[in-house]
Amino acid sequence: MFDVPDATCEVQIDECQSQPCLKGGSCHDYVNSFSCTCMSSIQGDHCEIEIDESQDQPCQNGALCPEGVNEYSCDCSQTTFTGRHCETPLPTCTPQPCVNSATCLEDEGNYTCDCWPGFKGRQCEVDVSECSSSPCLYGGWCIELSWHSLFGSEPLLPDHYDPQHAAGFICSYQPGTTGNVP
Repeated sequence: MFDVPDATCEVQIDECQSQPCLKGGSCHDYVNSFSCTCMSSIQGDHCEIEIDESQDQPCQNGALCPEGVNEYSCDCSQTTFTGRHCETPLPTCTPQPCVNSATCLEDEGNYTCDCWPGFKGRQCEVDVSECSSSPCLYGGWCIELSWHSLFGSEPLLPDHYDPQHAAGFICSYQPGTTGNVP
């Protein structure tokens, strides 16, 4: 029910009675006026405008901010940063850049890979070729200890590959061949 002014103008009309503030806004009544107090993600005289918080670009370092109303989240998955705003650099060993079971060592914003014997390269990606010089004499077949696909099937190799012992080679000879390789 609306308040009706009387002839002496003593009755205050409640402008908030019609609920002019939208989207959960609070109405404050004044003489011949009102104001709305809006929720934090809403603005406008009547709280009619929703703010897309991702438009402020809170995500840093090239991270994506998927569009959302009343909230945002940063997608850091394509960056080398983490945190709510993708502001914290990931350790340089994340994700693991070293291969062949090498150990990654942080080094003042960079990294080095501690390679097992038999491997080399920035990321230990190069298998040192011990057989390239044809060390097996008399028609022997050179088998590098880093050829992990042969472990378990080649009788001269152990059942399981171990990168700690991948340096070196063994020679496989035809039956009937005897003697030691110098």
